[in-house]
Amino acid sequence: MECVNESAVSPVIGVMLILVVTIIIAAVVSAFAGGMIGTETKPPQATIQGTYSLSSDILQLHHAGGDQLPTQKIIITIQQNDEDFGGYMSLFSQKGTGAGLIVANKSCIRNSGGECWLNSTTGAFEVPVFRPGETMFYTDVIKKNIVNLDPVGKSLILQVSTTEGKLISKSKVMIDP
Repeated sequence: MECVNESAVSPVIGVMLILVVTIIIAAVVSAFAGGMIGTETKPPQATIQGTYSLSSDILQLHHAGGDQLPTQKIIITIQQNDEDFGGYMSLFSQKGTGAGLIVANKSCIRNSGGECWLNSTTGAFEVPVFRPGETMFYTDVIKKNIVNLDPVGKSLILQVSTTEGKLISKSKVMIDP
């Protein structure tokens, strides 16, 4: 007579195998959901407000709150507002002619102590960070770039972006006399 062995895997071993597989799947899902697998860095968040006087031709930039902005890693642009000036001139600025669009020269942005963001002689950043509560002054010529005989009461768009092109802040600046 032949002996037949009909013993099977213990139910405890089966439950353990299912439990191990479940834990491995949960760990993989958690790694992706938790950001363990590479994530993009978020741009700093800040509110930058501006005031512009046509007579003095100075744009004041006020950091109203948010993250500190490293001056070396941001770009400030000023553009005529389409709603006030009509889309024609702003359309040209988007096509690359430069009409109505200004990319702020960092050597012309100064803090209240008169220090430039960028020293054009040495190439060093004298003001490395734009902090909440600070006001900076853009002293380069904006007036010549405004293509309108009577711009008072109209507005400009002030945009602050990272050097990678990510928007930090965008606001409307009224043109005062």
